[in-house]
Amino acid sequence: MQLIHNRLDDAYIHGVEIILNYTFTRLREANEIRCSCVKCCNAVSWTQEMVRSHLIVHGMIQNYTFWYHHGERTSETEESNSESEDDENVI
Repeated sequence: MQLIHNRLDDAYIHGVEIILNYTFTRLREANEIRCSCVKCCNAVSWTQEMVRSHLIVHGMIQNYTFWYHHGERTSETEESNSESEDDENVI
């Protein structure tokens, strides 16, 4: 979500969709999730459509990089970081 200042960019909107798909896949039975927009700050739960709207209108919390409210586990973050480091070393 590096494009936080350009929330109408296709890449940002695509990133929002990836986050929402990931979250609702991980939390299968959830009808609502915590909204990580700057207005709600993970304190309020909404439907997928409302969270999508909030993330586009208000933007995502800048320092929310580990999605612990949205089903991400510590081991997944470590694997993702090591893959990114491997990719950087190739270049």
